[in-house]
Amino acid sequence: MAMQVVCDNNRLIRDVFIGYSESVHDARVFRNNPLCNSLAGKCGEWSLLGDSAYPTLRNLLTPYKDTGNLSNAQKN
Repeated sequence: MAMQVVCDNNRLIRDVFIGYSESVHDARVFRNNPLCNSLAGKCGEWSLLGDSAYPTLRNLLTPYKDTGNLSNAQKN
């Protein structure tokens, strides 16, 4: 079972989404999570951090794609 959990900097759980099998890609689960459509309103000026499975959005930051051309600053 796939589960996505969002917690804040105090480790308080702010959102939980459960219901897809583990074979469903994280990005698809996120797109179907109601949080995806309300992210800007819930985050305001803040952003969530996600891994490379997620899309990069205004309020969802993901790592740079490493195609061999990253600067040292981007690698860090």
